[in-house]
Amino acid sequence: MKTFLKVKTVGSGMTRLLNDFCILHDLESPVSREYAIDEQITFGKWLKKLKYLDRQYRKESIGLEIGALINPTHIGISAYLANSCTKLSDFLELSAKYTKLWYNYMPKKISFNEKQFIVSWDKPAYLEAGLYTRETAISEEIQVSIFYHRLKQLVGNYSQIIDSIELATPRPSQTDIYEKMFNCPVKFDTEQTRIFLPREILDIPIAHSDPFLFQILCKEADRILAEMPKEDSFAEIVNNTIIRALQDNHAHIEYVARSLNISARVLQKKS
Repeated sequence: MKTFLKVKTVGSGMTRLLNDFCILHDLESPVSREYAIDEQITFGKWLKKLKYLDRQYRKESIGLEIGALINPTHIGISAYLANSCTKLSDFLELSAKYTKLWYNYMPKKISFNEKQFIVSWDKPAYLEAGLYTRETAISEEIQVSIFYHRLKQLVGNYSQIIDSIELATPRPSQTDIYEKMFNCPVKFDTEQTRIFLPREILDIPIAHSDPFLFQILCKEADRILAEMPKEDSFAEIVNNTIIRALQDNHAHIEYVARSLNISARVLQKKS
């Protein structure tokens, strides 16, 4: 079975982000070579690089600081696509689709309530099993920090970009660091990571929008997206089902297959 850590990836720009952080803080970089601009790094290798940095820097909020250094060159086509959007709602809707190009992690979901726009994603199955807890906490922080700082780059000095944040990671000893950075309440140990934004910001125009460039970049982004592996979603569903089966003391393939509404033989072929 292709595991989550082998199928999921981050773009090579994320390794440059780590290098920039190391240069700023005079740390030994976990990146041993220069990656091609369109290269992808498996999520397992990404977590190892974060662990290597964490051992040197020794700060709970390291992910926040790494994410704060983000610029369009780290994200690539997704960032330039966002810069070309007409208004913020376009960026938020597209981010759920195109984040995969540079951070192919858990699928992003968007939803609404009466007053808010919500971006969310689930925990990976391996985290439910208690694996890579610290590295994943850093990775989650990086994603949320990048999301926040990209919003600020797009809309400028808007007073309240985010209403609140829920992080599916263990509660740190100093929560005030997180609330100070995001200027909003932050909860921890939640079932999902969720970012709540006020709906009124959706119509904020993006200063350097370029509708023509937007169309060109959309076509190229769609082409790259189409070339990415499709089996990762199924693999993650299977992984989650196996974790639940183990927790329920039903660790056999027939039980997992029934939960997925397929036969054990089909599951073996797909795995």
